Amino acid sequence: MRTSLSNHGDPRKALIGCILVCCFEGLAGNILTALAHARSGQKLLQEWLSLYPTTGKAVAGFSSPASHIIEDELMQAASFFDHQIVGFFDSRPAEVHSSMRHDGDALVENMPDDFKTLEEARLYHILLQRRAAHFICEICKSRRGQHTLPTENEVLEAAMGNLPIDLGPSMWHLADIDYECVMLEGQYRIEQARWGSAFGNLYWNVQRSSNQKFSTAAHVLAVSRKSMDIALTAAVDTNNCSFDKHLSEFQDIVVLCKEIIKAKKNASQAEYSFELGIIPALHLTANWCRDRFIRRDAISLMQWYAAREGLWDSLMLAAMCTCLMELEEDGIETDYIPESSRCAITNATVDQEGKCAILAYLRGSRETGQSYGEARISW
Repeated sequence: MRTSLSNHGDPRKALIGCILVCCFEGLAGNILTALAHARSGQKLLQEWLSLYPTTGKAVAGFSSPASHIIEDELMQAASFFDHQIVGFFDSRPAEVHSSMRHDGDALVENMPDDFKTLEEARLYHILLQRRAAHFICEICKSRRGQHTLPTENEVLEAAMGNLPIDLGPSMWHLADIDYECVMLEGQYRIEQARWGSAFGNLYWNVQRSSNQKFSTAAHVLAVSRKSMDIALTAAVDTNNCSFDKHLSEFQDIVVLCKEIIKAKKNASQAEYSFELGIIPALHLTANWCRDRFIRRDAISLMQWYAAREGLWDSLMLAAMCTCLMELEEDGIETDYIPESSRCAITNATVDQEGKCAILAYLRGSRETGQSYGEARISW
C-alpha cells in the first residue's frame, strides 16, 4: 500500500487501505494502532474534501463531490473514521467540532418524513449521530479546556509503548452551560426526534416480519438512538446525578441489547463488525446508570457479547465499567449511590498489548468536593 501510494498518490486506494488496516487491527485487538490509522484516514478524507468546496449541495453526508475519483459508497464507508474517533478518541479542538457538526445540514433539513428501507434509515442515523457527537465534544472541550492529548506522531507510534487515550467527555463536571448550548442541544434533540418519527412505521413493520436479520438491525438502530438521546441531555447537565432520570431508557437499552446479542449468537455471527452497533450504548448504561441491577446486566451483556465493533472492545469496556462500579459502591450500604461517591473515568493508559490499563478517575462533584485516584484493570 505504501509503495502504491508513494508512486501514484491515489486517494481512493489510500482510503480503501486505511479502512482495511483499521479492520485488520481492530479484529486483532490492536486498538491503539487502529486509532492511529483511523485518525490518518479522517485527515486524508478531510484534505481531499477540501479540494471540492460545496456550492449549496451537501456532500459530507451521503455523496461524493467527485464520484469519478471516490464513489459514494466509499465516501459512506469512510465516515467510519469520524464516527469512531468522535465517540472514543478525539484530539481535535472545539473549533473543528463546531464546523463538523454542520456536516449534511441540507440533507438533514430535507430528511424524509417516512423511511422506506433500513439502509435509508441507517445512513441518516449515522449522519445524525456524528453531528450530535461533534456538538457534545464541542461544548465539553470549550468549557473544560483542551485535553492534554498525544501528538499525531505519538499516536502513530502507539504500538511501540503505552499511550493515554481519551474515553470521551465526562460531561457532568463542566462549567455552567450557557443559553446558546441549551438551544443547540434542543436542535439536535429535535433532529433525533424527527429521525425517530420517520423510523417508526418501518421499525413496526420490520418487527412484525419474520426476517430475523432485519429485525436485529432495526433493534440496533433503536438502541443507538436511545443512547444518543441520553448523551445529548447529559451534555447540558452539570450534575452527576442527572443520569438518574434516564432509568427507563437504560432499562430499554438492556432489554433490546439482550435480544440483539441472542440473535447474533444464534446466527453464529463474527465477533468483529466494521460499524458501531450496541457496545457504545451498553458502555453508556454501565458507566452512568447507578441502578445496581441494570448496571450489572449491562456489564454482563458486554462480557457475554465478547465482541469488537470498530475500535470498541466490549471486554475492555466491561472491565472499565466494573472497576468504576466497585469504586462507587465501596462502603455504600444502601442501593442509592450518593453524589460524593460517584466517579468518572477521565483517562485510560492502555499497555501496548491492549490487555490491561491504568484508569485515572475523578470522585465527587464541585458541590461535594472532588478527589482524584487511579486504578489498574485487565481483561
